[in-house]
Amino acid sequence: MKNKLFALPLVFLLVTGCSDKNNTFISSYSSNASLAIIEGIEWDNDSNVNILIANLYYGTAYNGEIHQLTNHNFESIDVSMGMLENNSLSEISKYSVDMESYNSQEYGILKENAKKAKSDDFKLSYTFNLRTLLSIEEGPRITIDNLCFLIAYTIVFKDDFSEEISTINRKFTATATISNTYFSLSNIEFCWWA
Repeated sequence: MKNKLFALPLVFLLVTGCSDKNNTFISSYSSNASLAIIEGIEWDNDSNVNILIANLYYGTAYNGEIHQLTNHNFESIDVSMGMLENNSLSEISKYSVDMESYNSQEYGILKENAKKAKSDDFKLSYTFNLRTLLSIEEGPRITIDNLCFLIAYTIVFKDDFSEEISTINRKFTATATISNTYFSLSNIEFCWWA
C-alpha cells in the first residue's frame, strides 16, 4: 500500500505573504484524500521559526454540511529540526504532535480553504529558537546553509489479513542568516524525503 500512496497525484501550492508583525509565512498542501495535509513555516526577527501543521480531513460536502472527507487518521506525527549532513538529518530538537488535537475538526483547516490559508488559521505550532538551539552568541552575521525541518507522518494501513506501518516524511530546507539584530530564512524548499 505504501507505493500506492505515492503513486496518487498530489497537488501542492506555495503561498507567501507577510503579517502585521513583519513575519514571513509560506505554506504547502496536498488535498488528496490519501494525504490530506497542510504545513507552513513562519519566522520572526528574534530567530523563532514556527512549523505549523493542520489536517485537511474536513470539508463542505455537496449537501452543505461539514464532514470528514478522508478515510484515515495518522497514528503519530513528529516535528524535528536539525542540520542536513550527507542527506541525513542530525537532529537537534523534536516535538511529538498531540494526535487527538491534530485529528479533530477544530485543529484542521477546511479543504476548500487550503489555498488561502494564513498562519493564523493553524492551531498547532512548534517553535524552534535558532539562536538558542544552535548556541549562536553575539557576533557578526553568519549564514547556515543546511538547516532542515522534518515532519514525519506515521500511518497504519489495515486490512482483514495484515497491518502495514508506513512513515511519510516532509522536509523543509532553508538557509538561515543570523546576527545580533537580524534573522531571516531564504531558499526554502518543501519536498518529500525517503
